[in-house]
Parts: sequence; C-alpha cells; structure tokens
Amino acid sequence: MVYVLPRDGSIASFLLRDPHEVKLVVPAGASALRLRALLQSGEPLSGLEPRIRLNGELIPDAVLRLYGQHLGIQLATDAAGELLLPKMPAGLYELTLDKRGNEWARVAAGNGETTVIQRFGAR
Repeated sequence: MVYVLPRDGSIASFLLRDPHEVKLVVPAGASALRLRALLQSGEPLSGLEPRIRLNGELIPDAVLRLYGQHLGIQLATDAAGELLLPKMPAGLYELTLDKRGNEWARVAAGNGETTVIQRFGAR
C-alpha cells in the first residue's frame, strides 16, 4: 500500500501492483473532522490519539503522524478534549479515540466540517 500526502493537504492510498503503470488522483482536502472526547459527565479528555479508517482502509499511525507533522498539528485531543483534522478528503470514516479500539464512530464526511463526539465512562 502506498500513501500520498500532498503539500496542501488530503490523504490518498492505493495498492501498487505495477510500478510502471501508476495513475493516482488525489481527492481535494475539502473536509475537516472535529473529534471530541468527553466523559459521560461532560468533562473533556485530553491526550487521546485517533485511529482512522477511510473508506474501509485503516490509515497507519505512521502515516497519520506524517500528516500531522506536514500540517503542523498535534494528533491528540487538547485540554478541551478536541482535535481538528483539517484538509481531509471526503469519504466514509470510522474513527476512534479509544485506545483499545472498542468504540468506533462511523460518519460520512463531505465538504466542510464534521464533528464526531466520543463519550467514555468514568476514569
């Protein structure tokens, strides 16, 4: 699997079968995903890192880290329990902030911002 991270944002992947015949169209990074991590009480949770599937394909942690570095963002929820992932391609996303990966939210993201709230039990 090959991943492409254009300078102006977005992510694309493809399975390289024949290196002599490569044509890749990278969708525009016209979506933004706002992830919020909250306890059931409403208290925000900071320091949680996302795991993301885009159109059924898990984006490896190393690729997400490069994406974050490329755009100059931290890939963890802040003190308000939020993480904004700008310049993502439209598509079907499965996202989790759960370190065990038990709770995944599914959302279709188009152009503009989509907010996903993930709630957790008491600490």
